[in-house]
Amino acid sequence: MKKIWIMAALVIFLACAKTNAQQDMTKVESDSTSMMQVEPQYQDTLVKDFHLMWRVDTLGFLHVKLMAPAKGWVAIGFAPSNIMKDANLIIGYVKADTAYFSDEFGVSLTSHSPDTKLGGTDDIKEKSGMESEDLTEIHFSIPMNSADKYDKVLDKGKIYKIILAAGASDNFTSPHVKTASLMLTI
Repeated sequence: MKKIWIMAALVIFLACAKTNAQQDMTKVESDSTSMMQVEPQYQDTLVKDFHLMWRVDTLGFLHVKLMAPAKGWVAIGFAPSNIMKDANLIIGYVKADTAYFSDEFGVSLTSHSPDTKLGGTDDIKEKSGMESEDLTEIHFSIPMNSADKYDKVLDKGKIYKIILAAGASDNFTSPHVKTASLMLTI
């Protein structure tokens, strides 16, 4: 009889432990969705203060989300030859809930110009952004091969040098206050 009571107590204990574990698991899953949600098809990385997310779609477009703790512009540059020279630069900022973008080219080590002023084209698609008190976030897509001589041809699976920057003002010309760089497989 004593063995039956022990077995019954063990069964009840294990059943309660399983229920608590399921509740804990549900709680963890619920908590994880309240954090910044990374869409499954996006890859992401954190570099210094920058959060970069990217994915390549089946139509040959690179989709990018870039966030930085800044009240002004944020930018990403693809494949510079030296510092920012020859980089395909995408600069964005948000002002009064409207996102502004510029497709630019690194004309020297420390300066850039809009592709359209150089005879190229603005190839940024699906432009959007948002800004809070301490964060600017931009979303955009660009063709992997735009045929614009001021853009880089990007190949899926290839490694590229990426430069990131952020400024304190809502424009395309003020100096950066933060920078970072990384090697990234697109």
